[in-house]
Amino acid sequence: MITIRGLSSAYQPDTPTLQGINLDLRSGERVAILGPNGSGKSTLLKCIVGLLPPTAGTIDLAEHQDRIGLVFQNPNDQIVSPMVESEIAFGLENIGLPRGEMVERVERAMERFDLTRYRKADPHSLSGGERQRLAVASIVVMKPDFILFDEPFSMLDPAYRDELSSLLRNIHKDGITPIVVSHDPDDALDADRLLFLESGSVVFDGPPSDLLAVRRQDVPTPTTTVGRLGRACALPDPVPIARDDLIDRLRGTTEPSLPVLKETRRLGGPIIQVSGLSYAYDSGLPNEHQALEEVDLTVSEGQFLSIVGQGGSGKTTLVLHLNGLLTPSRGRLTVEDMDTADRKTHDQLRRRVGLVFQFPESQLFAETVRDDVAYGPRNLGMTDIDTCIDRALAAVDLPPDRFADRSPFSLSGGERRRVALAGVLATNPSVLVLDEPTAGLDPGAAAELDQLLTELNRSGTTVLMVTHDLSRAVSLSDGIICLEKGRIAASLTSDEFSDLEALSRLGLPIPTGIQLMADLRDLGWAIPPSVRTSDQLANLLLAEGGATA
Repeated sequence: MITIRGLSSAYQPDTPTLQGINLDLRSGERVAILGPNGSGKSTLLKCIVGLLPPTAGTIDLAEHQDRIGLVFQNPNDQIVSPMVESEIAFGLENIGLPRGEMVERVERAMERFDLTRYRKADPHSLSGGERQRLAVASIVVMKPDFILFDEPFSMLDPAYRDELSSLLRNIHKDGITPIVVSHDPDDALDADRLLFLESGSVVFDGPPSDLLAVRRQDVPTPTTTVGRLGRACALPDPVPIARDDLIDRLRGTTEPSLPVLKETRRLGGPIIQVSGLSYAYDSGLPNEHQALEEVDLTVSEGQFLSIVGQGGSGKTTLVLHLNGLLTPSRGRLTVEDMDTADRKTHDQLRRRVGLVFQFPESQLFAETVRDDVAYGPRNLGMTDIDTCIDRALAAVDLPPDRFADRSPFSLSGGERRRVALAGVLATNPSVLVLDEPTAGLDPGAAAELDQLLTELNRSGTTVLMVTHDLSRAVSLSDGIICLEKGRIAASLTSDEFSDLEALSRLGLPIPTGIQLMADLRDLGWAIPPSVRTSDQLANLLLAEGGATA
């Protein structure tokens, strides 16, 4: 058992991150930890493994002193080796495991996490999701007593999310105790125990159903995908948290009256044209990897296009071509008739195409928000930079008079994400490209970012979004493409988003929120085609006053 008493921690002396935490974390107990950005979840994990010293209190690890593993939220923060197989072996070498057993464990881990084909690859050449799997594999292979997972699902595609959920169940059966930090209440459904943190304190500690299914006045009440719709339908507590239970409960309700919604998107002519695009990493070398193969794509001005696919399918590689960070091995890509392979166009290209990387807040470096946002316009030689800064901060709902002179490192995770986005918007791009923009954000911050992207798109900005979240893609986009092994395997228009058969062509698991829409239509509910997910329906029902229970 891990015993925590009176634990407090602070990054700044006058700003405590954790305050008076008292916990007993028992072996064999599956624990989920929820809470908004900045609530102290990651800090708690780092204190447990000794990466952060507490400012007060004690942590007694008992016999588990050297048998606790931590999987970081951003895998780049823990990968240290030049090859995949040596990364998995790194911890085993450090504990002096006999070579024969070490080789056997490494081989089994590479097979289990689908990494065998990358054995000799540089980990930093892998996709974000593949690096996440590598980080998990390098800890699981150690067979610790406890594994602390910090947002392990945030960069995984739906198929691997399901596999990781299964893995968590299996390692629990093997005697490893998983403790999982997440922003998504759905991730807590399999747990035995749920901790909810707010402002550095544990405000709930108990069975997940006691918080997720019942409205509480004493603490914030997170809601699952199913429970959110149940509450919007005015079902009495306890609201269902399983899909089948919700549908059974709704059979006895009167169908709500929903307004007729019409989509009014009007797209312009082609702004991005991709023809026969192929790209190989380490071209001509023994470890050459073909990342893209004969990709053809046209994106219209004003379109919101989502790019989905399994980890390693080529999504990030494709978008890195859009502003010339990568140039085609074969084929051609133009943006506003500028050939991205022509280096003479790159200054203008990077002004017109704004690229927001995964975890963009890790790129913040200046002492103030103002200086960080100004970096791009200054480098591009733009004039009237103060106006660019103010306009960009206002666009991401960070009023300049309140935020411009603050340190970006004093802000919450969601606010830092918006500062990074403001730095891209400051160059006034006509095309905005985002790679997993909501990874690591709590539901509130993610919803705010979704709304911001919707508003930018409605104002005429063309948006391309790489995402593992099919529900988010369906909610925000008017087109989706799915990459598989470097090729476009499927392409859907918004007219097909309510068709499960069409969505299945993407080759990804259908999220619960989309399946619920099909269930309700089967019940005879007249749901407008433009309402594609249960979250959209819940918002509409709440605006209309809910269903009759």
